Amino acid sequence: MGGDLRRNHFGYVVVSTRDPSKRSIFRQPMEFQEVHKYLSVHLLVLPHFPLTFTVKQVVLPKLRAQYAALTLSHQFRPYFNRIQLRLLIEKGRYLSDAKKDELCRLFYKVVEAIKAKANYAKNRYPWLIFDRYNPSNVPKQPSPKNRPKTVETAPQSPQNVILHTKSGVGGVSIAFSNFRKICQAIFQLAFFLSLLAPFLFPLFLPYVYHHQPACSPLKQTYALKSRLLFGLLPPFSKIHSCEAIAMLRSWILLLILLANAHASYFSHELDYDVDPCDEFHLHVCRNANKKNFGRDLKTTMEEKFSDEALEIVIHLKDPILDLIGDIVKNRGNEDLEDCYEAGLTSIGHALALGKIKDFTVTCAKGECELEDDSEKFSYALRKRLRRQKHRKREDDGPKEERWSEVSNAFVKKTITDYLQYVDPNERLADPLVTYPADAAEPEEWEIINMKDAWEDLDYHDKDFKEDLHEILFKSEVFSPYFNLVYSRFLIDKGGYLPEAKKQELVRLFQKTKEAIKAKANNSPVLSNKAKEEVVKKMNAAELHMGVPNGFLNRTEVDRHIQRYRKHLKRFNTKEKCSLEFLAREINLVRNQIIFEADGNRLNPLSVENFEETIHEHNAYFNGDVFFLPAYIYPFKEPISLGLTYGILVHTMAHELFHGLGLQPMDDLKELQKTRHYADTKICYREYYKSMCTLDDRAVKCPTDGLKDDEGFCDIEGARITYELLKSEFQSNSNQLKGLVDVSEVQRKSGYNELQWFFVGMGMQNCQIESDRHWFKEYKDDPHPRPTIRTIATIMQMWEFTDAFNCRKDQNMYYEKLCEVFPESKQRKEYPKKTAKFRPADRIAGKTAVTNIFKEPDQATLNSAYLPVVAMGSWLMLS
Repeated sequence: MGGDLRRNHFGYVVVSTRDPSKRSIFRQPMEFQEVHKYLSVHLLVLPHFPLTFTVKQVVLPKLRAQYAALTLSHQFRPYFNRIQLRLLIEKGRYLSDAKKDELCRLFYKVVEAIKAKANYAKNRYPWLIFDRYNPSNVPKQPSPKNRPKTVETAPQSPQNVILHTKSGVGGVSIAFSNFRKICQAIFQLAFFLSLLAPFLFPLFLPYVYHHQPACSPLKQTYALKSRLLFGLLPPFSKIHSCEAIAMLRSWILLLILLANAHASYFSHELDYDVDPCDEFHLHVCRNANKKNFGRDLKTTMEEKFSDEALEIVIHLKDPILDLIGDIVKNRGNEDLEDCYEAGLTSIGHALALGKIKDFTVTCAKGECELEDDSEKFSYALRKRLRRQKHRKREDDGPKEERWSEVSNAFVKKTITDYLQYVDPNERLADPLVTYPADAAEPEEWEIINMKDAWEDLDYHDKDFKEDLHEILFKSEVFSPYFNLVYSRFLIDKGGYLPEAKKQELVRLFQKTKEAIKAKANNSPVLSNKAKEEVVKKMNAAELHMGVPNGFLNRTEVDRHIQRYRKHLKRFNTKEKCSLEFLAREINLVRNQIIFEADGNRLNPLSVENFEETIHEHNAYFNGDVFFLPAYIYPFKEPISLGLTYGILVHTMAHELFHGLGLQPMDDLKELQKTRHYADTKICYREYYKSMCTLDDRAVKCPTDGLKDDEGFCDIEGARITYELLKSEFQSNSNQLKGLVDVSEVQRKSGYNELQWFFVGMGMQNCQIESDRHWFKEYKDDPHPRPTIRTIATIMQMWEFTDAFNCRKDQNMYYEKLCEVFPESKQRKEYPKKTAKFRPADRIAGKTAVTNIFKEPDQATLNSAYLPVVAMGSWLMLS
């Protein structure tokens, strides 16, 4: 059992947070509350396992803890070794005392809240109550005829129950359904086994119950002091064995419950002072972490993967890793600023060494292409392959000339210098060169530099190895080599998403792709040739779920790794700037390998002359669709169906619609020349142009035509995904029952799966800075700014209006719909909403949302808490 604790989610507790007279979790809810009463006060905290729970609105932050008070089996003994504990404490590996004191304080608040619940239970079920530290007062269980006759009937619980468990940093929501029959069997089994507790207990804990009087205190295992043994619970330093026997019933219930429960690590609170139909972004995001919830969420998910992966790669043995260690030992990581531009003679030279982002040179099959990306955006966007297939204006089209005839001096020198390093044997003679007609040398180059963390490395620090791996794991400058090495090692050690879960995500992706093709084929506004183009484009989009598919070819990966090692076998680690020069050599080898393979590469995500880490948290489209390991890794934990579609499947559809976007594409000529498509393009452009600033200052609106392509993918992807989610419920309509009226949602603090879909979408765009701040930040970014992105999507969906019963006088009520694949040639009629959040009002800066945005920090403290991510049974597997 000890080895499977984390995998089986052992140790998570479910607690009802609402008034039991209005909402019940089980037929006998107080019995489960008694489970929590005893399991909570007998908590033994260990440093390795996660535990989170909440009673009412008392929040216990995420603890690295595990319920093990009565299960000190042989597998746990290493944790209680005096020497190991002392060593870990001395090295500061445990939580600081200040943090522990804070967690203790919050834990005691939880205990008091549980006791209050228990007092209520005691009046209804007195035969289930056992007094703390007084086993002699445990009442005998009365016979049925002596039991109280006036027992209230437990309220009916909804078919699809959502139990809320949360924490300040990483909370949990656990979703269950169809409990009634299971609970009856659980209680019958628990009652029967509790009668056998005095006989079973010595068998479970032979060394704890070792020849002691029935109610004597437990011996302190390995003579550890209680503050070490019990970690965060110094007041509970002793447990009485009779009391433990009385708890067995609770433990049996817990074990059965945990076999059907799952949990994860997200937490969020909705703001019920803001009606979702008035301003959905603030409803979802205003109670988020005030630092920057969007970044925190991404970081939480990314660090979850990184932390677990680093525990594996810390054991990696590698010769180039040793070279870097020697460089740091010789202080070659100091004064890096003096090294970044050292020896770079031209842009072509810098491109060969992977040092430039503004331009890309690709040479293959007798041709070379120079791409100019000097007019870059403020984010990383994979758009190169799409740019090759279209240009914004015909006069911006590329020129084609033989190298010997190239008239542009800048282009000729760049190609010449690049080939000098990438093709030292001069295999490519007089290639055909393609380049932008207006290509010119920039006044400044953007050099790819190392992060400051490199200079902070200390070879003699006890944590040097861990710190080095943490930097390399996401390093851009060393990623051509360490992408290969780390991925191979993690694949061998099972460090990525389990294959079964990965295949389930592949199934969802294929389902999404088929839904897009079906919607196009069923649309009467498209010609047969246009439909064929859509189908062909969808079929051509290869999926890379996790690591790029080329990394799964072990033979090629090994060959590439050996190529790097051979090239660097005699690398000098003692010269000045050796760390910078090592990174350059790695990127040079990478570009040479791609040149020799006629442009083919193991990692088709990186089509530039540099490579980025594959271990960041993101998804991309560049002709193929990429879901990187860190992006999908959190989904190894169970997640409710609505949130699976709102977070993950919506991203799948968004990326696929990039292949059908509004920019001109040669392989979509028939689709894009249809009148309806042209009208749709205008509709999206005008719609997103109207998304002006929301405060009461001078109105500023997005650049015309800048946001429409990403917005198109957001909206069309959301519509497809929502329809797929609804289809999941066709065989079980009960799952859609529940909360429809928003006031009822607020009162009961729960959403049905269709509503969770929208909340999941909104959560991903939570940013706490002002709308004007993000308008400025996203001024040149084709993505809609976070404060408006979800709003813009849901106002194009009548489905949101239907799911939340929005009225015409509310801002989120749907507007004129822009739709690329309509079901009818006739335009849909839509009711004119009366809320002042129509395009004309947004452009004029006179909207009802303005007043909501003025004071985003004045949410009342008494708002009902509701976690955004409801981690439940893996419904999508059912």
